[in-house]
Amino acid sequence: MRLSDYVMNEYVRNNKFFETPREFREAVRGFFAETWSGIAESMRSRINDNFQTLHRKNPILST
Repeated sequence: MRLSDYVMNEYVRNNKFFETPREFREAVRGFFAETWSGIAESMRSRINDNFQTLHRKNPILST
């Protein structure tokens, strides 16, 4: 899961239904305009450089 997905779910989408795409866009824009500056410092502990590399054992499936 990307940080953007995690943060958006936690602060914008979590158990909310948006009647229109416009309401959703406004919620996302409001998050970045108002909420992000208040939580940016706490995001440092959630962000790291430990990326997982996925490798397929058998990239071609035999039928």
